[in-house]
Amino acid sequence: MERWNLARAGLLVATCAAVGADDGLEDRLLLFAVQVGSHAVRDPLPAYATPAGAYRFPLGGLSRALGLGIRVDGVRAAGWLRREGQRFDLDLVRGRVEAEGRSFPVDRARAEILDGDIYLDAELLEAWLDLRLGVDPARALLEVTSPRELPLEARLALERRVAGLGGPGGAPAGQPFPRVDAPYALWDPPFLNQDLEMTRTGRETQVRGSTFLAGDLLHMTSTVYFSSGPGNLFGNARASLARRDASGGLLGPLGATVVEVGDVHAPPLALVGATASGPGFHVGNGQDAWQAQGTRYAFQGDLLPGWTVELYQEDILRAFQRSRADGRFAFPDVPLRFGTNRFRLVFTGPEGQVVEEHRRLEMHRPLAAPGAFHYNAATTWGKGPQYQAELSYGLDRRLEAGVAVAQLAPGAGGAARRYGLATLHGFFPGFSITGTLARDQAGGSALAGTVLTGWGGQSLSVQYAWLSGFSSPEFDPRDGFVRTRARALLDVAPPRNLPLQVTFEGRRETLEGGETRSRLAAVAGFHRGSLSVAQELAVERAGPRKERTGAFRLGTAGGDGALRGEAGFVFEGARPRVRSLGVQGDTVRFQPWTLQATWHRSLARAENEVGLRLHRREGRVGLGFRADYAPSARLTVGVGLQVSLGWEPRTRRYLASSSPMAMAGAVSARFHLEGPDHPGVEGGSLTVDGTARPGLDAGNGVVFLPHLPWARETAVGLNLAGIEDPFLQAGSPGFRLTPRPGKTVLLDLPLVVSGEVTGTALLETPDGIRPLGGLDLELVDAQGCGVREASSAYDGFFEFTGLRPGTYALRVARREADRLDVALPPPRVLELPDGTPWVEGVTMKVVQNRDVAPPDEPGSEPAPVSADPAPAPPAPPRLPGPP
Repeated sequence: MERWNLARAGLLVATCAAVGADDGLEDRLLLFAVQVGSHAVRDPLPAYATPAGAYRFPLGGLSRALGLGIRVDGVRAAGWLRREGQRFDLDLVRGRVEAEGRSFPVDRARAEILDGDIYLDAELLEAWLDLRLGVDPARALLEVTSPRELPLEARLALERRVAGLGGPGGAPAGQPFPRVDAPYALWDPPFLNQDLEMTRTGRETQVRGSTFLAGDLLHMTSTVYFSSGPGNLFGNARASLARRDASGGLLGPLGATVVEVGDVHAPPLALVGATASGPGFHVGNGQDAWQAQGTRYAFQGDLLPGWTVELYQEDILRAFQRSRADGRFAFPDVPLRFGTNRFRLVFTGPEGQVVEEHRRLEMHRPLAAPGAFHYNAATTWGKGPQYQAELSYGLDRRLEAGVAVAQLAPGAGGAARRYGLATLHGFFPGFSITGTLARDQAGGSALAGTVLTGWGGQSLSVQYAWLSGFSSPEFDPRDGFVRTRARALLDVAPPRNLPLQVTFEGRRETLEGGETRSRLAAVAGFHRGSLSVAQELAVERAGPRKERTGAFRLGTAGGDGALRGEAGFVFEGARPRVRSLGVQGDTVRFQPWTLQATWHRSLARAENEVGLRLHRREGRVGLGFRADYAPSARLTVGVGLQVSLGWEPRTRRYLASSSPMAMAGAVSARFHLEGPDHPGVEGGSLTVDGTARPGLDAGNGVVFLPHLPWARETAVGLNLAGIEDPFLQAGSPGFRLTPRPGKTVLLDLPLVVSGEVTGTALLETPDGIRPLGGLDLELVDAQGCGVREASSAYDGFFEFTGLRPGTYALRVARREADRLDVALPPPRVLELPDGTPWVEGVTMKVVQNRDVAPPDEPGSEPAPVSADPAPAPPAPPRLPGPP
């Protein structure tokens, strides 16, 4: 027997490894709203997109959302579908599934075991569960339809009937989580990320560090960053104050949605190609969306020391950067395609941390609604006074007009450069047209027309510009003024079953002297699971000079390791020569330690640089060791400490973690009993957008949960599985909130003792009284609103669990009168008092109208009971109910 158990355990491990081999699915987490008919399921459903273009949904999660009786246990799933008796049995070890007497083979390549659930392709779920799943990734919506009534639909129909009989009152089914706001404070103790490192090179020892703080200050979000080194305590210092309000309630009549003071970075303008950046201020009512960017976009933000950031577009790795001395990153010139552009920024920390940020940019509709004004204005003082402002107006649902002005820092001539722009955007089914007119301070002008279109998975962008003496950072006149420029971008996506994307980009410029400059580039991107590979080739011509270059990028993560690499090369004749090469590998095989190795080679310096880093990724304080070697810089060894402090306002103390907390939001949730003394309850935890997240225990039932994504609405749910008392339940399943850096949102989570009602359903016939199985019962509250529904078992037993204290009415569903041809008893009024909300032994008896006994429920065994039952209780007070 022991040998058999070991063999079976080995088979299970092998099956899990085979089924779960595509660990990269965890990097493509999506959250879908579930729609069943006109009903929106309250909780979002996680899903993963596969490289083949399919979507995998959790079998257990979907079953709970639809009311199916399927339970997942490891590599097995069993239960019933719409009613008991409709059996379902999935065994990934055997590779078979049985559903309602039908048997199907299981393609294990289309299954995944993640987070305690079995994720299956939507096509498999449709075939096995007899459903139709309409997946709309653009709206993050899953529409479920079924040829037969689902248990969820039956329950909703019951609730509608109960609500209609009982009158108004009660929250509608599917009501979303209540929203919790976090008011800005005059001052909050800031969150802190601190890095310190001591290095030694030869006989020289240096101590360096970086500091990042975030928190509320002057009713705004404040951020401060500076690095420290020998002789320079506040190097690369920057600070900002910002406030955002999606409803446009800032600055009175200006209706601003964003106000920033301090370090400001505005995006580049079309045909100008530069940005106003540095200390200054920014105000606007379009959040951070500047309309005058044209068909390019700039990604920029904070990047802590030791971190890397990767930019993915439609799962293709476009670029990656390491941390810089100023604590920021920038991808300044990213082309956009027609339709929806999905980007993913993946931040990887030195201790193995992985943080993802998703951006979705629409290029097929106006940003300003018809009759609405959008504006943005920024001014900075860096190398000189700079400003940038724009105003756009929605003419109708397809047309948008805008104007913009800008002054940039002095160029080579030492004078400030000023520009004015006017744009007109037209958005039509299948394509868009944009016209842009720009003038500089010297009288030069530029006129550009852009057409974007898309079909299937393809996208085409064509732009042509006419210029006359126009000078800007995008059109550098050092080699002569540009007279015309043509540029085209074509994205080709093969059929869905091929995880490949090819991009062609061409540009040709004609100078006023007659010379031409051109560039032709092609990028082929491949992605399969967690692997993303991109190959770029480019040919540039400028007069008689011709240069052919290329770049290769690779990114993969899964299991206990990750690998990232980028190589740049130039062709000498037909032979490529590497100009630069960078590789970085990480592994968490030696937990709690993370090992990282890097290698970089530069053709200009003709030397190799190698590095090795070892970090502890758990605990309150992070500890790291590193060694770097380059022939020109010799060997450098160092030891570093990393700590992050988050303010817990309930206990008024800082909680420490080795993982940075200051760049994200946090929640302080207190689980406690409902009552005058509010004693805390230990063991509760939270979920974020449907995924369980561990928090820090602050004592007395307080859970401190950091690392919440900021500037977007987040659903924080309650998980009571760790609480020992199974009869405790929360008044709300969760909350909606919008986190922001360095801010802790307080959640008060009172728990009440839940109760239950148990009893027996009986049928009285001329032959006597016997238990009745399959009788549908309804439990409504004092306002007549549906609370629960249940069906009696084969022996007549029924139960309602998870009830809050209060007054309820128990009754037999009215449809049972016609189905069984019986007379229904009056509703039974039940009192569930505080402290002991249990009612047991309730009898619900229906009386047969005629001498024809209804058919026995399947599997039931009639058992006679006493023909002289206990006397009926006194008539209860009347509650709203059926007449």
